Amino acid sequence: MPGIFGFIRKHGGTRSVNEELITSMGEIQRHTPGYELTTHADDWFGLGVIGLPVPGGARFAVSSEKGVVAAYSGNLYGFQRVAEQLSGRTKDTAARIAEIYSAAPRELTGALNGSFN
Repeated sequence: MPGIFGFIRKHGGTRSVNEELITSMGEIQRHTPGYELTTHADDWFGLGVIGLPVPGGARFAVSSEKGVVAAYSGNLYGFQRVAEQLSGRTKDTAARIAEIYSAAPRELTGALNGSFN
């Protein structure tokens, strides 16, 4: 089933165990071969997104230097009132969401135009 999924571990864990868990969670949900699965795990959490492939529009981005992970599901039609705030053309939608959040977290929801999670 398309969407975003994940977990948080209060007492942490190891990255390799969390990678295995989040991948297993995604494979269980990917009941249709055409779905694209992308996951990320760290010592205390795992996050994934599953859905139909979108050419040129990655639905998942990790910015380790900023400490931000972004995932979305749905349709984004544009970014309102933020073009001048972005440092440049990002290569995909998820990276742009992470960049907007890093620059102005409280403005993120007002900046996105679409139907999404």
